[in-house]
Amino acid sequence: VSQSRYSPVLYVNYGTPVAMRDIFIDKNKITENEPINSMIGKLTTTLLAETDTFTYELVDGVGGSDNIHFSIVGDSLYSTASFNFEQRSVYNIRIKSTANDATVVEKTFNIYVVDVNESPLNISISNNTIPENTQIGSIIGVFTTIDSDGDTEFTYSLVNGVGGDDNNSFTILGDTLILNTPLDYNTKNSYTIRINSTDTGGLSVSKQLYRDWE
Repeated sequence: VSQSRYSPVLYVNYGTPVAMRDIFIDKNKITENEPINSMIGKLTTTLLAETDTFTYELVDGVGGSDNIHFSIVGDSLYSTASFNFEQRSVYNIRIKSTANDATVVEKTFNIYVVDVNESPLNISISNNTIPENTQIGSIIGVFTTIDSDGDTEFTYSLVNGVGGDDNNSFTILGDTLILNTPLDYNTKNSYTIRINSTDTGGLSVSKQLYRDWE
């Protein structure tokens, strides 16, 4: 009697694939110095049905350490602080989306602060006293500008305005103040000048400076 041999076939039914939801934000950047309550971006969640609706909230958890600096109104993310790029440029938040069918998804986002050029803060000079009878053309001092952006290149000029009464007694070469007129302590023993410092982005600061003679 002959016998037939065969190998059994195993059929596996994987079932219907389960669609996954995800959260998206159309913009994850905010310019530094924007006022509190500035809108950052709109939130959306993957639709599994035409009737889907979603509720969004910031939640604790991994990646949510900076939630306190933000708020959500409806489907919009807002700032609750004014950000400074020089202090910090990236914030981490965790958002929860709850669908009307009770499906929940959470996701973390990085919110980036965009740097902008800011005006210089202050001007100083290395020396503010000069001996009487100093020769014309002598260097009086070197200017320094404080700038929160960390800029190191500035253009200096003498400008009209409060404190600029004696501008004509001096000239500027680069970042150096140079004497432009003879000095006589008995005739005049202090001078005021007004200096303008402009950064490479075109923003500037002006300051009144005093010069005293020894």
